[in-house]
Amino acid sequence: MIVNTPNGNAPLASGFTYTPPVQPPTANSINPASGSTLGGTPFTITGTNLTGATSVTFNGVPVAVTVGAGGTTVSGVTPAGTAGNATVIVNTPNGNAPLASGFTYTPPQPATATGITPASGSTLGGTPFVITGTNLVGTTSVTFNGAPVAVTVGADGTSLTGVTPAGTAGNATVVVKNPNGDATVPGGYSYTAPVAPVLNSVAPRFSPSTGGNTVNIYGSGFTGATQVSFNGVPATFTVVSPTQIVATAPAGTGSAQLRVSGPGGTSNILTFEYRPFLTGIVPTFGQATGGTTVTLYGTNLSEATNVRFGTTNVSFTVVSDDQIVAISPPGTGTVQVQVTTPGGSSNPIAFAYGPDVQLMAPAFGPAGGGNTVVFTGVNLTGTNSVLFGTQPATNINVLSDTQVSVTAPAGTNNVNVTLFTPGGSDNAGGYFYAPFVNASSISAVSGGSITITGANFTGATQVNFGNIASPSITVINDSTIIATIPAGLTGVVPVTVAGPGGTSSGSAPYRATPFVSSLSPSFGPAGGTNTVTLSGVNFTGATGVFFGTTPATSFTILSDSQISATAPSGSGSVNVSVQGPGGTSPVLSGSLYNYAPAVSGVVPAAGPVGGPVTITGTNLSGATGVLFGTTPATSFTILSDTQIIATPPAGLQGPANVTVQSAGGTSNAGTFTYAPVVSSVAPGAGSAGTPVTITGTNLSGATGVFFGTTPAASFTILSDTQIIATPPVGLQGPANVTVQSAGGTSNAGTFTYAPVLTAAVPNTGPVSGGNSVTLNGSNLAGVTSVMFGTTPAASFRIISPTQIVAVAPPGVSTAQITATGPGGTSNVVFYNYTPTLISLVPASGPSFGGNTIIINGNNLTGASAVTFADVPAPSFTVLSDTQIEVVVPPNTGRDSVVVYGPGGASNGLTYTYLP
Repeated sequence: MIVNTPNGNAPLASGFTYTPPVQPPTANSINPASGSTLGGTPFTITGTNLTGATSVTFNGVPVAVTVGAGGTTVSGVTPAGTAGNATVIVNTPNGNAPLASGFTYTPPQPATATGITPASGSTLGGTPFVITGTNLVGTTSVTFNGAPVAVTVGADGTSLTGVTPAGTAGNATVVVKNPNGDATVPGGYSYTAPVAPVLNSVAPRFSPSTGGNTVNIYGSGFTGATQVSFNGVPATFTVVSPTQIVATAPAGTGSAQLRVSGPGGTSNILTFEYRPFLTGIVPTFGQATGGTTVTLYGTNLSEATNVRFGTTNVSFTVVSDDQIVAISPPGTGTVQVQVTTPGGSSNPIAFAYGPDVQLMAPAFGPAGGGNTVVFTGVNLTGTNSVLFGTQPATNINVLSDTQVSVTAPAGTNNVNVTLFTPGGSDNAGGYFYAPFVNASSISAVSGGSITITGANFTGATQVNFGNIASPSITVINDSTIIATIPAGLTGVVPVTVAGPGGTSSGSAPYRATPFVSSLSPSFGPAGGTNTVTLSGVNFTGATGVFFGTTPATSFTILSDSQISATAPSGSGSVNVSVQGPGGTSPVLSGSLYNYAPAVSGVVPAAGPVGGPVTITGTNLSGATGVLFGTTPATSFTILSDTQIIATPPAGLQGPANVTVQSAGGTSNAGTFTYAPVVSSVAPGAGSAGTPVTITGTNLSGATGVFFGTTPAASFTILSDTQIIATPPVGLQGPANVTVQSAGGTSNAGTFTYAPVLTAAVPNTGPVSGGNSVTLNGSNLAGVTSVMFGTTPAASFRIISPTQIVAVAPPGVSTAQITATGPGGTSNVVFYNYTPTLISLVPASGPSFGGNTIIINGNNLTGASAVTFADVPAPSFTVLSDTQIEVVVPPNTGRDSVVVYGPGGASNGLTYTYLP
């Protein structure tokens, strides 16, 4: 397009676009082609160029429509009409398009109802239902026993949906209210009384302790539910159906009891678990090697069954419901920490593993820095800073999670290097800067070494004596080094120090001083005169050898490393030194010489085991042992250099050499004689003269055996462990038995003397007993029993250690009287029971005698005579202890018959002589 003017033409840059003319709309078909005169039938018209259609008219009655994509369809709902064919026109901005076939209105068909689902429900109502049938379009309500409820008609007019009203138990008539006529549902609807809800499951079955999550509860009998509670805490809820409730969990902890309440009661219980919830972790990072104590904060933690870092389970301690302490495992990077309880797993919370530097190379460099240092380890990703002491490195380059390189800054001495990441930091160790050495002085120390002082010695690797390296060095601190003097040095040599940064420019002069490293032997007698070999260095030109401050008696230089010297007399521990052009050798551990101890006395010189002994002498302060023979003293105490108190050991006999040991050797011997030891006396009781065996140790040198203070009647030494002794007379009761020897008096054993009887007065008595008998003897004070044969005395009384009065028991014949005490049973004294006559058979006879009679009685054994009126019977025979056969002597009248035995004369019986 160009505009022409007198001043020129003006073309239009955009030009002008011509479009083809608008095409008129067309309507080709309608689906469905017929419908109820009541209207409400959804329809779709197909055609062309229908874009922008505003309405469709049925016999002039317009209805709103929706244009389909592409402008080929419009859809809407038919209006009411009269039976027959209706003209249908689509109205668009580009013109109207009549539908050639139109639309056929048909009269409405009566509604039918074929069934209701479900066919029963709660009397509370509220049960969703579906009624199926035909011609249900236009239905306004459904009645249950006359109670109407609103319904929704399905798109095809074959279904109705609604919610039952409340009703009474039993069958209810259900009627569909439709303009074309009501329809009754066959079978009606059965109302049932409500029952308590039944819970089957809950999903999910857990919640965060803060609650707020949606929970689906499944079961039955939910219609009319009035409450949903979690451990008694009401929740907001919605009854979706008789079998489903959607609730919002309230806040809670641990295991909760989930219940649903309704008109029919309260349901069974389902367990609902509250998940733990983490709110914090301290610290938020730790070492890659693990072992960091981590405190987790949150809620609902008391029932924790597991704590994991990433996928690794760890040990933990539940402190409270809102706190857990756990130990981090080894790990890398950032991991999620979760706590698990019966209610499930908590929300994750991040824990970052800090770096772990395992190698820094190199660990030294020039003082000016600028060199590359590489760190190797784990968890190095994210390294954002590296400090050399307090100075930051530059050019940080993270090569991988296990390696980082940096450029070292300038610095001095030894510094700690620290690497930082978001997960923490790690000490990479010390980094050594090259020294600036000014070896300003040298001093000798022990062990053939020198001490060098200066500066920047940290990291030193070598000390040189001229061109000879020290065999070993010890860096004490940044200003001090101890170096071992190499062999072969003579005169004056420069000493330099080398480190990671190079060798010191300065040096210090070293003059070869003699050093004594060892002595052989390193001990000897106090009087000296023995030969001692000195080993060391720089002995050439030695001018003197000293034992402490005393010159050696003589010495010979064998080589630059050996001298032979004769020790002077002395005491204690002294330093052996060599003097030469380089000075005097220092005191070293190997240059100490010990003089042996000397024993001058042992007091007491004899005694028992365990008794303290004082050892006097010289050089005793360094004692390391005290020996009695070859046996160490039980204990010893050094009182001074001249005195020791020692306890003699057990198990030795006779005289024993007493020596003192020290680093200087073993002393001369003193003597200690062991006293005898009594371990037993057997028998432990008896009478004087009874042989007694004394057992013990150190008995071979016995000079005497004592019972109390009285010497034994005799004794014989059988061996060093046994003596037989004869107890002396004249002692009573228990007596201490001791053995004496040159070593002293032993401990005491015990011997108890037995009683001794000398007489019983009287020594006869009747068989009936009951008479008093006085027992004379010795050692009777402790008597515990008196026996007449095997029969105890009826009683007894101790008058004194030499006399007892006893009451004789009944007895016969002769009884042996004994007395028993702690020392045993006495010797025997005899006591005789007198005979007793009972009858004579016959008791009479001829005067001329010669006839035989029997005497009956007791205690007749031992009878020595039978008399008839003091006339002895011609003969008699003792038949038993109760009978004697006797020949009667001649006589006249009446005679008294008497029997005589050891116990005396019996009672008399009358014998009558017949004329």
